[in-house]
Amino acid sequence: MLGAALITQLIHCTVFYLAGLSVGIRSQLLIWPTFVPIVLAANALPITIAGIGIREYLLVLFLGVIASVDSERAIATSFVIFAMILIICLMGALLYIFYRPKRKVIITDELAASA
Repeated sequence: MLGAALITQLIHCTVFYLAGLSVGIRSQLLIWPTFVPIVLAANALPITIAGIGIREYLLVLFLGVIASVDSERAIATSFVIFAMILIICLMGALLYIFYRPKRKVIITDELAASA
């Protein structure tokens, strides 16, 4: 479990890093694991819908302090991350809607007797 959690956190940090690169933040990959788990934990709190506002504030705070990134780029990074999450969730929703496995109904003797 610990290994899977570490791999998942590294993937999240890489996604945040790539989102930062897409808006022009040129920082090292090793900076992101210092605060991305905190941002993800704060997004899990049921304070806002989908963590909107919390993620932006924390990215502005952490990127400004740790990597000296201006707030516009940090907010843009947050919106890129939100868009990526939204697209992945929508693809999952489409898969859920259109792919429904056939369920086999198995009637046992006990169920047949009670019916």
